[in-house]
Amino acid sequence: MFALEISFKDGVSDPELIFVRRQSALVGASPEAHVEVQDMQSVNYQLRLTRDLGRRFRCKPVPSSAGVPVPPMLEGVYMDQGTFDVGQVKFVVLPLDSDLQIKDSETLDRAGVRILRQACASAAPAFPALVVLGEAPVVWSFVPNMPVYVGTSKECALRLENPEISARHALIGYESGQFWVEDLGSTNGTFVMESQVSGRTTVPPGQLISLGRLVTLVGVTSEEQLSSILSVNPAQSRRQTADERRYPVLISISEVARPARMVMPIDASINIGRDPGSDIWLGAPHVSRRHCSIALGKTGEVAITDHSTNGTSYDEGVLRRGDVLRLHDQAKVLDFGGGVTLAICFNEEQERQFTASGGSPTTFRDSDISTRSISLDDPRLKSRAMASRRLTFPGTQEQAGWQQKAEKLGTMYRSLGLRSKITFLITLFAVLVVLVVIFNLIIHISF
Repeated sequence: MFALEISFKDGVSDPELIFVRRQSALVGASPEAHVEVQDMQSVNYQLRLTRDLGRRFRCKPVPSSAGVPVPPMLEGVYMDQGTFDVGQVKFVVLPLDSDLQIKDSETLDRAGVRILRQACASAAPAFPALVVLGEAPVVWSFVPNMPVYVGTSKECALRLENPEISARHALIGYESGQFWVEDLGSTNGTFVMESQVSGRTTVPPGQLISLGRLVTLVGVTSEEQLSSILSVNPAQSRRQTADERRYPVLISISEVARPARMVMPIDASINIGRDPGSDIWLGAPHVSRRHCSIALGKTGEVAITDHSTNGTSYDEGVLRRGDVLRLHDQAKVLDFGGGVTLAICFNEEQERQFTASGGSPTTFRDSDISTRSISLDDPRLKSRAMASRRLTFPGTQEQAGWQQKAEKLGTMYRSLGLRSKITFLITLFAVLVVLVVIFNLIIHISF
Protein backbone atom coordinates (compact mmCIF):
# COMPACT_ATOMS: atom_id res chain seq x y z
CA MET A 1 0.00 0.00 0.00
CA PHE A 2 1.01 3.59 -0.61
CA ALA A 3 0.09 7.08 0.55
CA LEU A 4 0.37 9.69 -2.22
CA GLU A 5 0.59 13.38 -1.40
CA ILE A 6 -0.17 15.29 -4.60
CA SER A 7 0.69 18.98 -4.98
CA PHE A 8 -0.50 20.98 -7.99
CA LYS A 9 1.42 23.85 -9.57
CA ASP A 10 -1.56 25.75 -10.94
CA GLY A 11 -1.68 27.97 -7.84
CA VAL A 12 -5.38 27.21 -7.32
CA SER A 13 -5.86 23.54 -6.40
CA ASP A 14 -5.22 22.36 -2.85
CA PRO A 15 -2.89 19.42 -2.17
CA GLU A 16 -4.53 16.00 -1.96
CA LEU A 17 -3.66 12.89 0.05
CA ILE A 18 -4.63 9.54 -1.51
CA PHE A 19 -4.30 6.03 -0.08
CA VAL A 20 -3.67 3.27 -2.63
CA ARG A 21 -4.57 -0.26 -1.42
CA ARG A 22 -2.27 -2.00 -3.90
CA GLN A 23 1.28 -3.34 -3.86
CA SER A 24 1.69 -2.33 -7.51
CA ALA A 25 0.05 0.87 -8.76
CA LEU A 26 0.09 2.88 -11.99
CA VAL A 27 -0.11 6.68 -11.64
CA GLY A 28 -0.85 8.72 -14.76
CA ALA A 29 -3.42 10.37 -17.00
CA SER A 30 -4.66 7.26 -18.86
CA PRO A 31 -7.96 5.50 -18.02
CA GLU A 32 -5.93 2.37 -17.15
CA ALA A 33 -4.13 4.17 -14.30
CA HIS A 34 -5.06 3.21 -10.74
CA VAL A 35 -4.56 6.87 -9.76
CA GLU A 36 -5.69 9.05 -12.67
CA VAL A 37 -4.22 12.57 -12.61
CA GLN A 38 -5.37 14.67 -15.55
CA ASP A 39 -2.56 17.21 -14.96
CA MET A 40 -0.11 14.54 -16.19
CA GLN A 41 -1.47 14.77 -19.76
CA SER A 42 1.35 17.16 -20.59
CA VAL A 43 3.94 14.38 -20.08
CA ASN A 44 4.27 11.28 -22.26
CA TYR A 45 4.77 8.75 -19.49
CA GLN A 46 3.24 7.34 -16.30
CA LEU A 47 4.77 6.05 -13.05
CA ARG A 48 4.70 2.41 -12.01
CA LEU A 49 5.12 2.01 -8.21
CA THR A 50 5.95 -1.48 -6.91
CA ARG A 51 6.52 -2.61 -3.31
CA ASP A 52 9.84 -4.15 -2.37
CA LEU A 53 11.11 -5.60 0.92
CA GLY A 54 10.04 -3.74 4.05
CA ARG A 55 9.56 -0.04 3.31
CA ARG A 56 11.45 -0.13 0.02
CA PHE A 57 9.64 0.46 -3.23
CA ARG A 58 10.52 0.79 -6.89
CA CYS A 59 9.51 3.48 -9.35
CA LYS A 60 9.67 2.98 -13.10
CA PRO A 61 8.50 5.46 -15.77
CA VAL A 62 6.21 3.74 -18.30
CA PRO A 63 5.87 5.36 -21.76
CA SER A 64 2.33 6.25 -22.85
CA SER A 65 3.04 4.83 -26.31
CA ALA A 66 5.76 2.74 -27.91
CA GLY A 67 9.00 4.50 -28.76
CA VAL A 68 8.41 7.49 -26.51
CA PRO A 69 11.47 8.42 -24.39
CA VAL A 70 11.09 8.60 -20.61
CA PRO A 71 13.31 10.35 -18.00
CA PRO A 72 15.68 7.68 -16.65
CA MET A 73 16.46 9.65 -13.49
CA LEU A 74 13.05 8.75 -11.98
CA GLU A 75 13.68 5.01 -12.15
CA GLY A 76 15.16 3.38 -9.07
CA VAL A 77 14.68 1.91 -5.60
CA TYR A 78 13.47 4.24 -2.85
CA MET A 79 13.44 3.82 0.92
CA ASP A 80 10.75 5.24 3.25
CA GLN A 81 9.85 8.10 0.91
CA GLY A 82 10.18 9.27 -2.68
CA THR A 83 9.57 12.66 -4.29
CA PHE A 84 8.73 12.92 -8.00
CA ASP A 85 8.34 16.22 -9.86
CA VAL A 86 6.26 15.39 -12.93
CA GLY A 87 5.12 18.25 -15.18
CA GLN A 88 2.36 20.22 -13.47
CA VAL A 89 2.26 18.03 -10.34
CA LYS A 90 4.62 16.82 -7.63
CA PHE A 91 4.20 13.48 -5.83
CA VAL A 92 5.47 12.47 -2.42
CA VAL A 93 5.13 8.67 -2.11
CA LEU A 94 5.12 6.94 1.28
CA PRO A 95 5.02 3.11 1.50
CA LEU A 96 2.65 1.94 4.26
CA ASP A 97 3.57 -0.99 6.52
CA SER A 98 1.40 -4.11 6.51
CA ASP A 99 1.17 -4.16 10.33
CA LEU A 100 -0.56 -0.77 10.32
CA GLN A 101 -3.74 -2.19 8.82
CA ILE A 102 -7.08 -2.78 10.51
CA LYS A 103 -7.65 -6.40 11.45
CA ASP A 104 -10.81 -8.34 10.69
CA SER A 105 -13.72 -7.48 13.03
CA GLU A 106 -11.63 -4.77 14.73
CA THR A 107 -13.38 -1.53 15.68
CA LEU A 108 -11.86 1.72 14.46
CA ASP A 109 -11.13 3.11 17.94
CA ARG A 110 -9.30 -0.04 19.07
CA ALA A 111 -7.47 -0.21 15.74
CA GLY A 112 -6.31 3.39 16.08
CA VAL A 113 -4.85 2.80 19.55
CA ARG A 114 -3.18 -0.47 18.49
CA ILE A 115 -1.68 1.02 15.32
CA LEU A 116 -0.29 4.03 17.21
CA ARG A 117 1.34 1.84 19.86
CA GLN A 118 2.67 -0.58 17.25
CA ALA A 119 4.16 2.19 15.11
CA CYS A 120 5.96 3.65 18.13
CA ALA A 121 7.16 0.37 19.63
CA SER A 122 8.35 -1.68 16.66
CA ALA A 123 10.16 -1.21 13.37
CA ALA A 124 8.58 -1.87 9.98
CA PRO A 125 8.31 -5.62 9.22
CA ALA A 126 10.79 -7.11 6.76
CA PHE A 127 10.48 -10.89 7.16
CA PRO A 128 8.56 -13.06 6.59
CA ALA A 129 7.65 -11.78 3.15
CA LEU A 130 5.70 -12.97 0.12
CA VAL A 131 7.12 -12.53 -3.37
CA VAL A 132 4.79 -12.35 -6.38
CA LEU A 133 6.92 -13.55 -9.30
CA GLY A 134 6.75 -11.98 -12.75
CA GLU A 135 8.39 -9.36 -14.94
CA ALA A 136 7.95 -6.80 -12.14
CA PRO A 137 8.14 -8.84 -8.88
CA VAL A 138 6.22 -7.58 -5.88
CA VAL A 139 7.46 -8.14 -2.32
CA TRP A 140 5.03 -7.85 0.61
CA SER A 141 6.43 -8.00 4.14
CA PHE A 142 4.06 -8.88 6.97
CA VAL A 143 4.00 -9.87 10.63
CA PRO A 144 3.25 -13.49 11.64
CA ASN A 145 0.22 -12.60 13.78
CA MET A 146 -1.57 -11.03 10.78
CA PRO A 147 -2.17 -13.62 8.01
CA VAL A 148 -2.40 -12.19 4.51
CA TYR A 149 -5.59 -12.36 2.45
CA VAL A 150 -4.74 -12.65 -1.25
CA GLY A 151 -7.18 -11.75 -4.03
CA THR A 152 -8.57 -9.05 -6.28
CA SER A 153 -10.82 -7.48 -3.62
CA LYS A 154 -9.76 -4.19 -2.08
CA GLU A 155 -10.27 -5.85 1.32
CA CYS A 156 -7.28 -8.16 0.68
CA ALA A 157 -3.89 -7.19 2.12
CA LEU A 158 -2.13 -8.57 -0.99
CA ARG A 159 -4.21 -7.34 -3.91
CA LEU A 160 -3.50 -8.83 -7.33
CA GLU A 161 -4.88 -8.10 -10.79
CA ASN A 162 -5.34 -11.25 -12.85
CA PRO A 163 -8.37 -13.03 -14.36
CA GLU A 164 -7.23 -16.27 -12.68
CA ILE A 165 -7.53 -14.74 -9.19
CA SER A 166 -10.77 -14.71 -7.20
CA ALA A 167 -11.93 -11.82 -5.02
CA ARG A 168 -10.74 -13.62 -1.84
CA HIS A 169 -8.55 -16.33 -3.31
CA ALA A 170 -6.37 -17.60 -0.47
CA LEU A 171 -5.11 -16.92 3.06
CA ILE A 172 -1.36 -17.18 3.77
CA GLY A 173 0.30 -17.07 7.18
CA TYR A 174 3.55 -17.88 8.97
CA GLU A 175 4.03 -20.01 12.11
CA SER A 176 7.03 -21.76 13.69
CA GLY A 177 9.36 -21.14 10.76
CA GLN A 178 6.89 -22.41 8.14
CA PHE A 179 4.43 -20.70 5.84
CA TRP A 180 0.91 -22.06 5.45
CA VAL A 181 -1.74 -21.52 2.79
CA GLU A 182 -5.50 -22.09 2.73
CA ASP A 183 -7.72 -21.82 -0.35
CA LEU A 184 -10.86 -19.73 0.26
CA GLY A 185 -13.09 -21.37 -2.33
CA SER A 186 -11.40 -19.85 -5.37
CA THR A 187 -12.56 -20.62 -8.89
CA ASN A 188 -9.20 -21.71 -10.32
CA GLY A 189 -7.67 -23.24 -7.20
CA THR A 190 -4.49 -22.97 -5.13
CA PHE A 191 -1.61 -25.39 -5.73
CA VAL A 192 1.48 -26.47 -3.80
CA MET A 193 3.92 -28.90 -5.42
CA GLU A 194 1.41 -29.37 -8.27
CA SER A 195 -1.23 -30.58 -5.79
CA GLN A 196 -4.41 -28.58 -5.24
CA VAL A 197 -5.06 -27.62 -1.62
CA SER A 198 -8.24 -26.73 0.24
CA GLY A 199 -7.60 -26.87 3.99
CA ARG A 200 -4.58 -25.32 5.67
CA THR A 201 -1.39 -26.72 4.13
CA THR A 202 2.16 -26.16 5.43
CA VAL A 203 4.63 -24.73 2.91
CA PRO A 204 8.39 -24.44 3.63
CA PRO A 205 10.17 -21.16 2.78
CA GLY A 206 11.18 -21.02 -0.87
CA GLN A 207 8.43 -23.40 -2.01
CA LEU A 208 6.25 -22.16 -4.87
CA ILE A 209 2.55 -21.45 -4.31
CA SER A 210 0.46 -21.18 -7.49
CA LEU A 211 -2.83 -19.29 -7.61
CA GLY A 212 -4.71 -20.49 -10.67
CA ARG A 213 -2.46 -21.12 -13.65
CA LEU A 214 -0.74 -17.76 -14.10
CA VAL A 215 0.21 -16.35 -10.67
CA THR A 216 3.03 -17.75 -8.54
CA LEU A 217 3.98 -16.72 -5.00
CA VAL A 218 6.82 -17.78 -2.78
CA GLY A 219 7.52 -17.11 0.90
CA VAL A 220 10.98 -15.97 1.98
CA THR A 221 12.57 -15.41 5.38
CA SER A 222 15.96 -13.85 4.52
CA GLU A 223 17.71 -11.52 2.09
CA GLU A 224 19.60 -14.51 0.64
CA GLN A 225 16.37 -16.34 -0.18
CA LEU A 226 14.90 -13.21 -1.70
CA SER A 227 17.94 -12.61 -3.92
CA SER A 228 17.94 -16.26 -5.01
CA ILE A 229 14.25 -16.20 -5.90
CA LEU A 230 14.48 -12.94 -7.85
CA SER A 231 17.49 -14.19 -9.83
CA VAL A 232 15.42 -17.03 -11.33
CA ASN A 233 13.68 -16.44 -14.67
CA PRO A 234 9.99 -15.98 -13.82
CA ALA A 235 9.00 -18.19 -16.75
CA GLN A 236 10.90 -21.08 -15.16
CA SER A 237 8.92 -20.68 -11.94
CA ARG A 238 5.55 -21.53 -13.42
CA ARG A 239 3.89 -24.79 -12.67
CA GLN A 240 3.95 -26.87 -15.87
CA THR A 241 2.37 -30.29 -15.44
CA ALA A 242 -0.83 -29.54 -13.56
CA ASP A 243 -1.49 -26.44 -15.67
CA GLU A 244 -1.50 -28.34 -18.95
CA ARG A 245 -4.00 -31.00 -17.82
CA ARG A 246 -7.20 -29.18 -16.85
CA TYR A 247 -9.62 -32.13 -16.91
CA PRO A 248 -11.33 -34.10 -15.50
CA VAL A 249 -12.41 -31.54 -12.94
CA LEU A 250 -14.69 -31.40 -9.91
CA ILE A 251 -16.70 -28.19 -9.84
CA SER A 252 -19.40 -26.76 -7.59
CA ILE A 253 -21.13 -23.38 -7.58
CA SER A 254 -22.64 -23.95 -4.14
CA GLU A 255 -21.57 -21.32 -1.62
CA VAL A 256 -20.71 -23.97 1.00
CA ALA A 257 -18.18 -25.80 -1.23
CA ARG A 258 -14.44 -25.17 -0.73
CA PRO A 259 -12.62 -25.18 -3.09
CA ALA A 260 -15.12 -24.54 -5.86
CA ARG A 261 -12.99 -26.18 -8.56
CA MET A 262 -10.40 -28.94 -8.38
CA VAL A 263 -8.46 -30.66 -11.14
CA MET A 264 -8.47 -34.36 -10.26
CA PRO A 265 -5.01 -35.82 -9.58
CA ILE A 266 -4.18 -39.12 -11.24
CA ASP A 267 -4.19 -42.26 -9.09
CA ALA A 268 -5.25 -40.41 -5.94
CA SER A 269 -8.47 -40.29 -3.89
CA ILE A 270 -10.30 -37.02 -3.18
CA ASN A 271 -12.31 -37.00 0.06
CA ILE A 272 -15.53 -34.96 0.07
CA GLY A 273 -17.50 -34.12 3.20
CA ARG A 274 -18.15 -31.86 6.16
CA ASP A 275 -14.87 -32.67 7.90
CA PRO A 276 -12.54 -29.61 7.78
CA GLY A 277 -9.73 -31.88 6.62
CA SER A 278 -11.62 -32.95 3.49
CA ASP A 279 -10.09 -32.22 0.10
CA ILE A 280 -13.42 -30.64 -0.86
CA TRP A 281 -15.28 -29.28 2.15
CA LEU A 282 -19.08 -29.06 2.04
CA GLY A 283 -20.25 -26.89 4.93
CA ALA A 284 -23.83 -28.16 5.23
CA PRO A 285 -25.20 -29.94 8.32
CA HIS A 286 -26.90 -32.73 6.36
CA VAL A 287 -23.60 -33.71 4.67
CA SER A 288 -21.65 -36.49 6.41
CA ARG A 289 -18.19 -35.75 7.75
CA ARG A 290 -16.79 -38.14 5.14
CA HIS A 291 -19.55 -38.27 2.59
CA CYS A 292 -17.89 -39.80 -0.46
CA SER A 293 -14.56 -40.17 -2.23
CA ILE A 294 -13.70 -39.78 -5.91
CA ALA A 295 -10.62 -41.30 -7.54
CA LEU A 296 -9.16 -40.96 -11.06
CA GLY A 297 -7.33 -44.05 -12.25
CA LYS A 298 -4.45 -44.18 -14.73
CA THR A 299 -6.84 -45.52 -17.37
CA GLY A 300 -9.02 -42.40 -17.08
CA GLU A 301 -11.79 -44.15 -15.14
CA VAL A 302 -13.42 -42.13 -12.36
CA ALA A 303 -14.71 -44.13 -9.38
CA ILE A 304 -17.18 -42.58 -6.91
CA THR A 305 -17.50 -44.39 -3.56
CA ASP A 306 -20.16 -43.46 -1.01
CA HIS A 307 -19.30 -43.40 2.72
CA SER A 308 -22.28 -41.40 3.98
CA THR A 309 -25.25 -41.99 6.26
CA ASN A 310 -27.96 -40.71 3.90
CA GLY A 311 -26.46 -41.59 0.54
CA THR A 312 -25.49 -39.55 -2.51
CA SER A 313 -28.10 -38.90 -5.22
CA TYR A 314 -27.36 -38.86 -8.94
CA ASP A 315 -29.39 -39.20 -12.16
CA GLU A 316 -30.21 -42.90 -11.90
CA GLY A 317 -30.79 -43.15 -8.17
CA VAL A 318 -28.89 -43.01 -4.90
CA LEU A 319 -25.47 -44.37 -3.95
CA ARG A 320 -25.59 -46.05 -0.54
CA ARG A 321 -22.67 -46.64 1.79
CA GLY A 322 -20.13 -48.86 0.03
CA ASP A 323 -21.66 -48.42 -3.44
CA VAL A 324 -19.28 -47.53 -6.29
CA LEU A 325 -20.18 -45.68 -9.48
CA ARG A 326 -17.67 -45.79 -12.35
CA LEU A 327 -17.51 -43.23 -15.14
CA HIS A 328 -15.66 -43.03 -18.47
CA ASP A 329 -15.76 -39.56 -20.08
CA GLN A 330 -19.35 -39.26 -18.86
CA ALA A 331 -20.28 -36.08 -17.01
CA LYS A 332 -22.24 -36.61 -13.82
CA VAL A 333 -23.78 -34.39 -11.14
CA LEU A 334 -23.79 -35.57 -7.53
CA ASP A 335 -26.67 -34.15 -5.47
CA PHE A 336 -26.00 -33.90 -1.73
CA GLY A 337 -29.38 -32.30 -0.97
CA GLY A 338 -30.19 -28.80 0.16
CA GLY A 339 -29.07 -27.32 -3.17
CA VAL A 340 -25.49 -28.62 -2.79
CA THR A 341 -24.28 -30.23 -6.02
CA LEU A 342 -20.90 -31.30 -7.39
CA ALA A 343 -20.20 -32.08 -11.04
CA ILE A 344 -17.56 -34.34 -12.60
CA CYS A 345 -16.70 -32.76 -15.97
CA PHE A 346 -14.34 -34.22 -18.57
CA ASN A 347 -14.12 -31.22 -20.90
CA GLU A 348 -14.71 -27.48 -21.09
CA GLU A 349 -18.14 -27.81 -22.74
CA GLN A 350 -19.47 -29.97 -19.89
CA GLU A 351 -18.17 -27.48 -17.34
CA ARG A 352 -19.82 -24.64 -19.25
CA GLN A 353 -23.17 -26.51 -19.29
CA PHE A 354 -23.07 -27.15 -15.55
CA THR A 355 -22.20 -23.53 -14.76
CA ALA A 356 -24.88 -22.21 -17.14
CA SER A 357 -27.51 -24.43 -15.48
CA GLY A 358 -26.80 -22.86 -12.09
CA GLY A 359 -25.50 -26.16 -10.70
CA SER A 360 -28.69 -28.07 -11.54
CA PRO A 361 -28.60 -31.79 -10.62
CA THR A 362 -30.30 -32.56 -13.98
CA THR A 363 -27.72 -30.77 -16.16
CA PHE A 364 -26.61 -33.91 -18.01
CA ARG A 365 -29.75 -36.03 -17.60
CA ASP A 366 -31.09 -35.62 -21.15
CA SER A 367 -27.85 -36.62 -22.84
CA ASP A 368 -27.00 -39.29 -20.30
CA ILE A 369 -29.02 -42.22 -21.74
CA SER A 370 -27.84 -41.75 -25.32
CA THR A 371 -24.14 -41.60 -24.42
CA ARG A 372 -23.91 -44.18 -21.63
CA SER A 373 -22.73 -47.71 -22.35
CA ILE A 374 -24.77 -49.97 -20.06
CA SER A 375 -26.42 -53.38 -20.23
CA LEU A 376 -30.03 -53.39 -21.50
CA ASP A 377 -30.87 -55.84 -18.70
CA ASP A 378 -30.26 -53.14 -16.10
CA PRO A 379 -33.66 -52.61 -14.37
CA ARG A 380 -32.89 -48.92 -13.79
CA LEU A 381 -32.48 -48.39 -17.54
CA LYS A 382 -35.70 -50.32 -18.24
CA SER A 383 -37.68 -48.20 -15.81
CA ARG A 384 -36.32 -44.99 -17.35
CA ALA A 385 -37.03 -46.27 -20.88
CA MET A 386 -40.60 -47.15 -19.89
CA ALA A 387 -41.04 -43.68 -18.43
CA SER A 388 -39.73 -42.14 -21.67
CA ARG A 389 -42.13 -44.23 -23.76
CA ARG A 390 -45.09 -43.26 -21.57
CA LEU A 391 -44.38 -39.64 -22.33
CA THR A 392 -45.02 -40.28 -26.05
CA PHE A 393 -48.42 -41.96 -25.64
CA PRO A 394 -51.47 -39.72 -26.25
CA GLY A 395 -53.31 -38.56 -23.15
CA THR A 396 -50.64 -39.65 -20.67
CA GLN A 397 -48.76 -36.37 -20.11
CA GLU A 398 -50.62 -35.72 -16.87
CA GLN A 399 -49.77 -39.21 -15.56
CA ALA A 400 -46.11 -38.77 -16.49
CA GLY A 401 -46.06 -35.41 -14.74
CA TRP A 402 -47.42 -36.88 -11.51
CA GLN A 403 -44.89 -39.73 -11.77
CA GLN A 404 -42.00 -37.25 -12.13
CA LYS A 405 -43.26 -35.34 -9.08
CA ALA A 406 -43.48 -38.59 -7.10
CA GLU A 407 -39.93 -39.57 -8.13
CA LYS A 408 -38.64 -36.13 -7.11
CA LEU A 409 -40.44 -36.38 -3.75
CA GLY A 410 -38.95 -39.84 -3.21
CA THR A 411 -35.44 -38.56 -3.96
CA MET A 412 -35.91 -35.68 -1.51
CA TYR A 413 -37.16 -38.09 1.18
CA ARG A 414 -34.16 -40.43 0.70
CA SER A 415 -31.76 -37.49 1.11
CA LEU A 416 -33.18 -36.66 4.57
CA GLY A 417 -31.46 -37.72 7.77
CA LEU A 418 -32.99 -40.22 10.21
CA ARG A 419 -34.31 -37.49 12.55
CA SER A 420 -35.78 -35.56 9.61
CA LYS A 421 -37.48 -38.71 8.31
CA ILE A 422 -39.08 -39.40 11.72
CA THR A 423 -40.30 -35.78 11.93
CA PHE A 424 -41.73 -36.02 8.42
CA LEU A 425 -43.60 -39.26 9.18
CA ILE A 426 -45.02 -37.88 12.46
CA THR A 427 -46.22 -34.75 10.66
CA LEU A 428 -47.78 -36.84 7.89
CA PHE A 429 -49.56 -39.03 10.45
CA ALA A 430 -50.89 -35.95 12.29
CA VAL A 431 -52.25 -34.52 9.04
CA LEU A 432 -54.00 -37.80 8.24
CA VAL A 433 -55.59 -37.90 11.73
CA VAL A 434 -56.88 -34.33 11.31
CA LEU A 435 -58.35 -35.19 7.90
CA VAL A 436 -60.12 -38.27 9.31
CA VAL A 437 -61.61 -36.21 12.17
CA ILE A 438 -62.83 -33.53 9.76
CA PHE A 439 -64.33 -36.20 7.48
CA ASN A 440 -66.21 -37.79 10.44
CA LEU A 441 -67.56 -34.37 11.51
CA ILE A 442 -68.85 -33.72 8.01
CA ILE A 443 -70.62 -37.10 7.92
CA HIS A 444 -72.09 -36.54 11.42
CA ILE A 445 -73.46 -33.09 10.47
CA SER A 446 -74.88 -34.43 7.19
CA PHE A 447 -76.92 -37.12 8.95
